[in-house]
Amino acid sequence: MSSKDVVDALAKGKTLDAEDAFKDTMKDKVADALETKKVEVAQSFVKNHLPDETQSETQPEEKEDE
Repeated sequence: MSSKDVVDALAKGKTLDAEDAFKDTMKDKVADALETKKVEVAQSFVKNHLPDETQSETQPEEKEDE
């Protein structure tokens, strides 16, 4: 359903139908926003948390003195 369905139901005086249409519209928008954010977080996680192999090759390991 869409916001047009909400308006149409209100124009016809069908408040229960308008409420259902509003809830469905909001549910869809929230689900889409969550899916988008999940993709962003997943991409960020992979980019920011994988070790950079060139960095480990160029920096020698430090040895601790005992």
